[in-house]
Amino acid sequence: MKLERITINPSQMNGQPCIRGQRLTVKRVVDLLATYPDRHELYQEFPELEEEDIRQALAYVSACWEDARRASNSKISVANDSTVSHLNSSSRVFK
Repeated sequence: MKLERITINPSQMNGQPCIRGQRLTVKRVVDLLATYPDRHELYQEFPELEEEDIRQALAYVSACWEDARRASNSKISVANDSTVSHLNSSSRVFK
């Protein structure tokens, strides 16, 4: 999926992902979705926001969440492997 509406500029909004180069971050869009369950009201308050902006913001967050989950699982796996290796080598000392 191409997320051409999500822009990242290190000199804008501290490098946070934004919507179409505006000062509206992906995080803010997700927060707004929780605050304004009625999309009509959301669009009245933020007329620059479009449906495709919301869709891509959610897709971006979902992809980041999946990346974080995978990274977390691999760290746990590495930690478990290290612990097992350490326990195995320690148990040799006690034999």
